[in-house]
Amino acid sequence: MKKYCLLALAALALASPAQARWFDWGIKAGGNYSFYQSGSSVRNKAGLNAGVFADTRMGRRFDFSMEFLYSREGRFFSSGSGQLASNSVHVPLLLRYYPSTSGKVSIDFGGLMGINWMKMDDPGSFFPNDHYGDEHTFTSFALGPLVGVTWNFSQRMLLSARYNLIYMENFDNDRWRTNTLQLSVGYRF
Repeated sequence: MKKYCLLALAALALASPAQARWFDWGIKAGGNYSFYQSGSSVRNKAGLNAGVFADTRMGRRFDFSMEFLYSREGRFFSSGSGQLASNSVHVPLLLRYYPSTSGKVSIDFGGLMGINWMKMDDPGSFFPNDHYGDEHTFTSFALGPLVGVTWNFSQRMLLSARYNLIYMENFDNDRWRTNTLQLSVGYRF
């Protein structure tokens, strides 16, 4: 099922620019602050995000945007001597609404899907009853809604602030949730 969703997303991404009256793309980078909720001891800290985006104009007030972002979400767990670091690749799909026809400020809403991978240097300290090696990497599929605001302060430059709520399953079907605040600066080509 995941393969079909990703295939449909890729087809939409390739077809949209060809049909669009107005299309542009660019790069963006910025910072994250994640609040991670699970049963383990957690230390939240800042992380980074970087990637590319593509915008397709849909009339005077709406815009469709798709992004491909690498995100070091700042989650860092500590339990005994073990540490767990998290990285993600996300594909946010956004619908942008421009309240005024000037096109300077948009309200963004949509969803994201992605892959999270976490590297644990001492899994036994997190899961004492399980028999893992000295090092273990976990991956999971992530899905969640997002909402934000984008300010286009010039034809080429933009500033984006958003809130992501990400749900994922890890470690023997343990469900975790991440709340992430994200601030990015972008450049359109």
